[in-house]
Order: sequence, then C-alpha cells, then structure tokens
Amino acid sequence: WGWFGWGKKGAQPKKLSRRTRLIALVAFIISWGLLYPLLKKIGAAASLTDAFGFVGSCMAQILMVLQRFEAWPIWFVVDAVYTYQFWHGGQYLTSILYFIFVLLAIGGWRRWLSKAKSAH
Repeated sequence: WGWFGWGKKGAQPKKLSRRTRLIALVAFIISWGLLYPLLKKIGAAASLTDAFGFVGSCMAQILMVLQRFEAWPIWFVVDAVYTYQFWHGGQYLTSILYFIFVLLAIGGWRRWLSKAKSAH
C-alpha cells in the first residue's frame, strides 16, 4: 500500500468514477452521522468536527493509498476544518500545523494533476 505499492515510478493518480464518488459521499455522510452521536455521548469537546475529521481523514487516506485524485480535496477540507477548530479552541500552534497541512494538500493535488497531464 502507499509508497510500497506505487513502486519506483511513484503514484499513478486516477479519478474515481461518478458512481464511486457518489457511493463514497453517501458512506461519508452515514459514517459521520453514526460517529457524531457516539462522540457526543462520551463527552468529546468538538463532537461534530471530530467526527467529520476522523471520517474524512480515514476516507482521504484510503483514497491516497489507492492513488485517487479525490484524496487531496478531502485532505484540504479536513485540514481546513481542523485549522479553524484548533484556532477557535486556542490551540494556535496546532492550528498553524494544520494550516501547513492545508498548503501541503494544495501542493499534492497540483503535483498529481501535473503528473497526470504529463502522462497523457
């Protein structure tokens, strides 16, 4: 998986089909909806954003391993939400770290798009 599975050539990114994108979106919404009340019940400080971030991060990581473009915009959104959450919670250094992750997601997405264009 990941770098080991990609081999020496690196990632060969591809897009998800429309059907698979829709299935992933529905799975995300259902998973987020199931996790949120569980986190709320155990007293998580930010149940809604924590559930969103956890489910989004898991989905983005799986898509990253499978070399799908859609991983990057998911990382962007998840990291942006965490940037806001940590800043709002007064955890400024962690917020800055997640802002750096936002920039890395933008860079990764651009790099994969460039690589895909040069391959054709």
